[in-house]
Amino acid sequence: MAFIVFSGHPSSGKSLLAARLQKMVQEEGRACLVISEESLGLTRDGCYSDARSEKVARGQLKAEVERCIGRQHVVILDSMNAIKGYRYELYCLARGAAVRYCMVHVDTPIETCRTWNEARPADARYATAVFADLAGRFERPDSRQRWDAPLFTVRPAAAEGEAEVQAQLRAVLVSALDLAQHADREPGSEGRPVPPASRALAPTIATTNARLSSTNLLHEIDRGAHQVMDAISAAQELRPGGAPGTVQFSGEIPSLRMDRPMHVAELRRHKRAFLRLVTNLSLTKAPDAVTAQRMFVDYLADQLTQQ
Repeated sequence: MAFIVFSGHPSSGKSLLAARLQKMVQEEGRACLVISEESLGLTRDGCYSDARSEKVARGQLKAEVERCIGRQHVVILDSMNAIKGYRYELYCLARGAAVRYCMVHVDTPIETCRTWNEARPADARYATAVFADLAGRFERPDSRQRWDAPLFTVRPAAAEGEAEVQAQLRAVLVSALDLAQHADREPGSEGRPVPPASRALAPTIATTNARLSSTNLLHEIDRGAHQVMDAISAAQELRPGGAPGTVQFSGEIPSLRMDRPMHVAELRRHKRAFLRLVTNLSLTKAPDAVTAQRMFVDYLADQLTQQ
């Protein structure tokens, strides 16, 4: 449905705004998940005390996003997302899932963030050294980059007050859920610029799983044909010397009517001819073992009819 990525300095108010946005999404009747370090049981200093811990934490967040993202609900990622390369990876996840995407930058002055951090309980704040390190290498989102667009900037510490923050969050909601038709009816919306529109991203070659190579595809076809041969051989063993009758296969493979037996040598000959036929026509006609099995059963049925 939609993927909303928060970004901002440590202790800038992201979690509070993410919770408020989640409530607004739910009030629209949509399911919404918030993914954060806290939701994964990670501690602030434990995540970002060193480069290795930070890399592991980012990997866990990304894996959870990849597991949850889809068209059934809105996913909000409540984290600093300070590295533009990492934000690009998140954008690729959204594109691969073909969902709407937008970036929310919580733009709080660094001194205010430091004050808010120090006011927190000891077990909920960043250590001074960790805070300074994270703040010093934060890479601000840039709307000129496709992975940072559309970009919404929310300033919870600005002088405009609560009403302006609410309007900024509403703009995010309108864009992420494609509620543009309702925007003009919002109280006090007159004269406000139209929020940037998000769009459902389309998967590309870079964001989708690669198709099987021709080598792997031939292996799948050969394996499917072998399974059909095994089933025929097992049916013939039940009626030695006679016709096996109707041979049933597992799954959705159609049954095969055999009025005469087919010995192993004949089955192998038919399999070789079938592989040559499929290879010469198009490998895309048999993308998996199940399709290969159906095709091979049809091929055997034709051979039985001809003889």
